Amino acid sequence: MAYIACDKHGGQLASLISHKLYQMIEGTEGNSAVGIKTIKYESLGGEQFSMFVDSDTFEELSVAHNIDLAKTITDEEKLFEITLDFVAICPVCLNDWLANRSNVVGDID
Repeated sequence: MAYIACDKHGGQLASLISHKLYQMIEGTEGNSAVGIKTIKYESLGGEQFSMFVDSDTFEELSVAHNIDLAKTITDEEKLFEITLDFVAICPVCLNDWLANRSNVVGDID
């Protein structure tokens, strides 16, 4: 887990997302349509976490790490490997962006 100090929403436990989504939220990626996938993790203690990635990153990670990301990850080491290149973001900012996007393709899985 990471803590982030958001200028708008104060201190928050950070959400982890792919670089492409981060760039879209920051406005540096443009407004192209994007599919969003959810990578789910369940800790040994039963806590559940979700990370959002664009569909391209989802597929690339699935192949690179030889894992079915449609299933919940329970291996902490595998989660660490997968999320090394993710970006921390304020979860409130992320939820606001997701709620206001017209260019998200399909449902968020």
